Amino acid sequence: MTTILFAAAMSRCKLNGTMKPHTVFYALALFAGFSFFARADVLPDPEIAVDLGSLSSKFAPNAPCLPVVPGTNTPAANGGGVCDFYNASNSDITLLALQATVNRTLTPNSGFSSLEGFNCNPDGVFTTCLITIPNLAPAMNDVVIFQFFGTNGTHPGIDPLPAGCLSHPDAVGCTTSGHFAFNLNNGNVLTGDVGGWTGNDAGTFKALSAQFATPEPSLTWLLGAGSALVFGFARRRKQGRS
Repeated sequence: MTTILFAAAMSRCKLNGTMKPHTVFYALALFAGFSFFARADVLPDPEIAVDLGSLSSKFAPNAPCLPVVPGTNTPAANGGGVCDFYNASNSDITLLALQATVNRTLTPNSGFSSLEGFNCNPDGVFTTCLITIPNLAPAMNDVVIFQFFGTNGTHPGIDPLPAGCLSHPDAVGCTTSGHFAFNLNNGNVLTGDVGGWTGNDAGTFKALSAQFATPEPSLTWLLGAGSALVFGFARRRKQGRS
């Protein structure tokens, strides 16, 4: 398609067998523009969302997020997929954080839903998502933290599992609540495994932290280092501006 458009543009540039310089420039610009959009379709920005899920593993500190094709245990191979978890507490999850490590150096920053080419979407489960790139100098800054938070009547957060399901969370009758997924697919779709997490953005993922409507003593790890890292960085950044 791009080649055809380029050829058509070039044919209009001819005048008595010669080519006007300014029309050659326009034709080349047209070709470059269509090439850019074609490339954008092939190499989309990495994005992440939170959706309801199943076939889950327990959300715990540093638990690996190993993307699979939605609804299966087949490893994702095309830069997308989902990581399924379940809420092992007795209270609603009101904040989730996931860490990604990629293959490029990033500029520390915080407080956006789109940053350094990364995008996040709370997708109906939470009201807000923010991205933080912490300052890990002198090490390479290759870590991205995604936070999902904020609940209301239409964004409920993550419920606990149904009663009696903790020992068999994927059994019949136990997947109606308490399960969620980090969705890495383009457009947040829950089919296939096509996403932007490829090349220098090919990431490894792990659970970082969570917060609960009613904190429990056995789950204090979820309120610790991960959230402190994110909010501490944001606070230092704000103080630096004042």
